[in-house]
Amino acid sequence: MTADDVRWGKPHPEIYLKAAEELGIDAAACVVFEDAIVGVQAARAAGMRVIGVTTAHTTDELIGAGAERAVPHFEAMQWPV
Repeated sequence: MTADDVRWGKPHPEIYLKAAEELGIDAAACVVFEDAIVGVQAARAAGMRVIGVTTAHTTDELIGAGAERAVPHFEAMQWPV
């Protein structure tokens, strides 16, 4: 999905809801990795779990926006979350 696929940009949840729909997955079953505050807000508004990536914002900022945790990069993830 890209910005060309939606009418409203983040923090509106449209892009995440459309992505879940295209995948045939319930939004509540999705996990989003986001480095932007508006992206975290959009994913949470879509009903998705969010892991913040601290490339542009601090852990506190991302968690304050709604991320459940934050990591510096994908290699820091341990599955299952």
